[in-house]
Amino acid sequence: MVFEDIRTAPSRSLFTLLGTRWLATPYAWLHLPFWCLLGCMVSLVGDRGTSTAGIVLIGLWYGVLLSLANQIHSLGHIVASKLIGAPMDAILMTATRNVNLHLTDQSQHPKGVHVRRALGGPSFNLVIGLLAFALTRLWESDGLTMFALFNVLIGLFTLIPIPSIDGWVIWGELLGFRRRS
Repeated sequence: MVFEDIRTAPSRSLFTLLGTRWLATPYAWLHLPFWCLLGCMVSLVGDRGTSTAGIVLIGLWYGVLLSLANQIHSLGHIVASKLIGAPMDAILMTATRNVNLHLTDQSQHPKGVHVRRALGGPSFNLVIGLLAFALTRLWESDGLTMFALFNVLIGLFTLIPIPSIDGWVIWGELLGFRRRS
């Protein structure tokens, strides 16, 4: 789900957050337009007679919320990694999504470390999503509702065992079909 070769693509250091470096590939600038395109597709699907300009504006807002949910996902991985004492080296922003980078030998860690670290992102999305849904009871807002929905959907989607996402690591470690390099 990353269209760049992250092994060979050069990266630029952006900042450090909670002791974890955030890097960007040369195509990371496409990150927000990518999520905004997805947001426009969501807006189009949910269209209830809105003008084309309205669909695009709502879609752009959804894209920002989707991108924010993606950043929250990465933050969950950072926090989980720190809590279990096996921090990651960096987060790499690509054109489509963020990638966790572990530049040291990972074979030394037991499978539980990999599982808990991988669960950090989806768990954080689910918690933030459920909290945002709870807030909609106090403050009715379509934006907050969509933010909650996007976080829950990203949290659940990333639990599916598809190569390169968290579910692959989680289920692969638990069921023994994932080989570490």
